Amino acid sequence: MLYVGVDVAVAKPMDIVVLGDDRGIKEVEQRRGHDKVAEFIESLGEEIWVAVDAPRWLNTGRMANESFRSSLSHPPRKGKYLNCRFVEYELGRRRLPCYFTPAGELTSGKKWMQEGFDLYDTLEDARFEDFVNQLDLPDRLMMEYYPHASFTALSARYPGKKGTSEGRETRLDTLADYGVPLEDLAYLTTDGLDALAGAVTAHALRHSKQRHILGDEEEGYMVLPKGLPEDCSS
Repeated sequence: MLYVGVDVAVAKPMDIVVLGDDRGIKEVEQRRGHDKVAEFIESLGEEIWVAVDAPRWLNTGRMANESFRSSLSHPPRKGKYLNCRFVEYELGRRRLPCYFTPAGELTSGKKWMQEGFDLYDTLEDARFEDFVNQLDLPDRLMMEYYPHASFTALSARYPGKKGTSEGRETRLDTLADYGVPLEDLAYLTTDGLDALAGAVTAHALRHSKQRHILGDEEEGYMVLPKGLPEDCSS
């Protein structure tokens, strides 16, 4: 089995990292455009789990519904988190702010989000199935992840800004602690580390009992390699 992380981008090539069952990096690649990324992933074989750093499903508008908001175990403050998916609120209340997926047509999102949607659709055409918190997982699986959340879960603390030397060092230490060989990490760029976080997340879904799931069926699940810190702020 191979585990692939994709750091989605539009203005530049996407970073792709391939991890093996042994936690060693098998390939590092850059491809521009969702079709070329999907083509590369398909070339890897039949047993592949892919984690994509982009929303899989649209915002259905539930977080703007007062009845739904009041039903949550940690209801948001009035006027906050009105235009996002439930899973994005779950991240935000843990001090992990991320993109908000807009409600409406796919084209209403940012360009990188649309590229992510297109990548999922192309992978679906190649017989990849969505992760929907099912018990029986197929050989070709695709899932949503968020690099900052994955690093926070693995390190059990907020890893700092990824563009700083401290943030990079924390991410390298975190990946090494997971079991990725140090020699495999040395030449990865910041975006490459984000892609590797996706491959590690997919690997943890298969191999770790500590892996964690946020979200729900209606607006999509997000996979994390471990649980996140408890509620810090809403």
